[in-house]
Amino acid sequence: MKPLIMIIDDDPMIRETITLRLELQNFKVVSAASGDDALLQLKSVIPDLIVLDLTMPKMNGFEVCKLLKENKETARIPVIFLTAAGSEMETKLQSLMVGAVDYLAKPFEGEELVTTIKKHLKS
Repeated sequence: MKPLIMIIDDDPMIRETITLRLELQNFKVVSAASGDDALLQLKSVIPDLIVLDLTMPKMNGFEVCKLLKENKETARIPVIFLTAAGSEMETKLQSLMVGAVDYLAKPFEGEELVTTIKKHLKS
């Protein structure tokens, strides 16, 4: 069975790029354009892993991740932050503190993203 990955990013190009890359690697992908959209979808679809943008309108990635980790249905889903917010240590630490398992900076290398996802699916 193909692992299901959820992409949460307000940029449609990023969502499409990641989706195409992951589908080539035999993953199923669902995507959401916002934290609100993702939380709605998560009522009916539980992915194996979430790739989450940090900087989004209304609800940022930290808020989304915190809500995911507080919900017993979604708490165990690994979350990888993928963000252009930079690689400042404070941002990385805050990502880990809210429950993310990893942090990648945009622009990202496709192979690095795929390898990181595979690593956390095995964990």
